[in-house]
Amino acid sequence: MEKEGNVCLDGDGIPTRQEDHQHTAMEEYFHDGYYSHLAFAVPHVSMNVRDIDFGRRIQLDSIMQKSITLTNHTKDKITCVWMGDTSHVFHVTPNSCDIPPLKSTSFRVTFKPTAPDQFYGAELECYAFYKCLTEYWQLEREYISPPWCLPLGTTGHTFSQQSETFLPKLELSSQKLQFPAVSLGESSFTSLLLRNTGATPIQYDFSNDNSGVFLMKPYRGIVEEGQQQVFLLHMSPTKAGRCEKVLQLRLNDDDRNTQKVVLVGYAEEAAVKLDNDGFLFFRPTCLNTFSTQQYGVRNTCRVPLRFEWMMSSDDAKLLTVSPQSGTIAPNEHQMHKWSFKPKEESRTLMKPVLVVTTTRGRLLSKSYLVPAEGKGTLGSLRAAESSVDCHNILAGCMETKNIDVFNDSDCDLHYELHVDSDKVLLQKCRKILRARTIQTIEATVQPTTCGTFTVAISYQLLSSADDTAVYIGEKRHLCYVVVSAVFPTLVATDVSCHGSASGRNKMQLWNLLNLSRFNSLMMKPLPLSSTSQKTTESMMA
Repeated sequence: MEKEGNVCLDGDGIPTRQEDHQHTAMEEYFHDGYYSHLAFAVPHVSMNVRDIDFGRRIQLDSIMQKSITLTNHTKDKITCVWMGDTSHVFHVTPNSCDIPPLKSTSFRVTFKPTAPDQFYGAELECYAFYKCLTEYWQLEREYISPPWCLPLGTTGHTFSQQSETFLPKLELSSQKLQFPAVSLGESSFTSLLLRNTGATPIQYDFSNDNSGVFLMKPYRGIVEEGQQQVFLLHMSPTKAGRCEKVLQLRLNDDDRNTQKVVLVGYAEEAAVKLDNDGFLFFRPTCLNTFSTQQYGVRNTCRVPLRFEWMMSSDDAKLLTVSPQSGTIAPNEHQMHKWSFKPKEESRTLMKPVLVVTTTRGRLLSKSYLVPAEGKGTLGSLRAAESSVDCHNILAGCMETKNIDVFNDSDCDLHYELHVDSDKVLLQKCRKILRARTIQTIEATVQPTTCGTFTVAISYQLLSSADDTAVYIGEKRHLCYVVVSAVFPTLVATDVSCHGSASGRNKMQLWNLLNLSRFNSLMMKPLPLSSTSQKTTESMMA
C-alpha cells in the first residue's frame, strides 16, 4: 500500500492514508458523510449509521434488533472488535469480524432492557485495525499503527403509552446561540451546554436542519442525573445575510417536554466605505513634482478583507499608492497614501479600482471605482523687488537683508537658491513655498573690500525638498543685490597752532606736518586682517 501511494508515514512515523489536508479538524469532524452530505476526508473504515434509537419497548421478554454495516475502504484486510455496554442492555453480534479489502459486513445491535419505565442509553465502540497487526512482532516498527475507533450511540426506553415519562429538570447555557460572522463558504462554530439538574436521566433529541446550514453533534442521547452534555454546532451559510433556525429539543420522548433553541448567524459580503464619497482629488501640482494625499478605506463588514488597488498602465505612470495591497481588519479605517506626478500641463482624470475580497471562504470579490482628478501646472517665483540695495556697508562687517519671495502659481514649489558671489550668503538654500503665499529669505551681506558690487540670486525648481530631489529645468533669475561697501576716512582740512607757536604760518605748519601725504594715505582703503598694523606703521613713518 505504501508503494501504491495509498499510505504514507506522518510526523510520528504512523501509517496514514495519503490525503490532501486543506480543512480544519472541526470541519472534518462535522463533514463526515453522515451528519453532513459532504465528506472532506475518506475514512479507512466507515459505518452507515452513527446512532440507533430503539424507541419505546413494552415487552421486556422480547429482543429488539437493528442492523448496521461497516465498510473497509482500505486495500488490506481489517479486523473489527466491538466493546459492548457494561450493563449488557445493548449488545452487538458478532463481537468481532474480519472484513476483506473494499468490502462491507453487517452487524446486529440488540436492545434488551431489564426494568420497566426506564431510559437506557450507551455508546458502543468498534475498534478496527489491520489484520496483519495481530502478528505485530513480525512487522517493522514503523508499520505498527493504532486502531480506528467508530462510536455508535444507542438509546431506548420502556415507558408504556399510558404512563408519563420523567419530568426533565435541566439548564441550558443559552436559549439563543449567536455564531461569529463569517464569509460565504466559511464555517463558524459554537457550543451549547446542557446540565441535568434532576434526579432522573434525560433523553434528548434535537431536530435537524434540512437546509444543511446548521449541524449539531451529538443530536440524540442520554444525560444521566447530575451530569452534563456539551454540544458542538456548525454553521456554513449558503447565501449572504442573516441565517436563523429554531431547533426543537424534544425531551424524554414526550412532545409536551419540548424546548426551543434559536441559532443565529451572519454571512458577510465584502463591503467597504470610501472617504469623500468615493472620489480622490489632488491639488494643482508642478510638472515633474509630486503631491500626496491621504485616502481612507473602512471595512464595514465583520470579517477581515483583502484589498488590492488596480489601475491602467497609463494611470500607473501618474499615480502611486502605498500600500497597494494588504488586509483590513473588521471595522478598521485604514489610510492609504497616494502620490500624483503630472507629466503635462493639463487636467487629468484617472480611474483606479479597489478590489476587495474575503480572506477565507469562497473568496468573493467586489470592485469599487475611485475617480481621481489631478492637474499639472507650471510654477515660478518672483521677488518683491527686482533689485535689493545695500548702501554704506562697512567693509569687513556683516549686515542682514530680508528678501520677500512670492509664489503666484496654484501649486507648491520646491526650490533651491543659488548665489554667484561669496559676498552674499543665504541662510537656507532648499525651501518649499506653498501656493499663493509669500516667504521671507534672509540674505547676509559681508563685503571684504570697498566698492559697489552687484550679486545675482537665482533659483532652480526641485522634485522634492529632501536630499533625494532632482533638479527640474534650468536656473531662473530671482533678483539682484547691490552692495555699496565703504571704509571710514579721516582728512585734515585745516591746521593751526596755539601758545608760543601761534604765530607760525599755516602753510609752514601744513608742510611741517606733511598733511598732504597724510591725506593721501587716509583716502586709500584700509586692508583687512593683520596688514592694518603695517599700514599704520607706514603712516607713522
